[in-house]
Amino acid sequence: MRPGRRGARGGRRGGVGRVIGTIIRTLMKVVGVAVLIGGIVYASYAPFRTWTNTQVNTVEEKVLGKVHPDLAQIHAFATTASAAVAGHPGTAADDGFTNTYWEAPDNVATQQPLLTLTFDHRSPSSA
Repeated sequence: MRPGRRGARGGRRGGVGRVIGTIIRTLMKVVGVAVLIGGIVYASYAPFRTWTNTQVNTVEEKVLGKVHPDLAQIHAFATTASAAVAGHPGTAADDGFTNTYWEAPDNVATQQPLLTLTFDHRSPSSA
């Protein structure tokens, strides 16, 4: 039999395949038109742009909160050093400034420097 006649097997898809293909092509056209219209409205109507940005930022914050949760900052109640060079005390190690630091004298052969941080409560991981 020749292609196109009833019962012939050619390169054409059956009825179900043709319907699914038509649905997918139509759906792609509809989505394309919706994206185009949405882009035009987003670009030209400020309240919609603001609302959209707020929604996107909210979702972004939720996702980032799950991926990179904020850790609670803790600060030492007291800081002591076994030794320090003049101008660089042990308290400079955790004072919150990036331009200060603790420096111990260079006599590690006789005594290892020790910096002790004391906190006012136990951390959850050590409880």
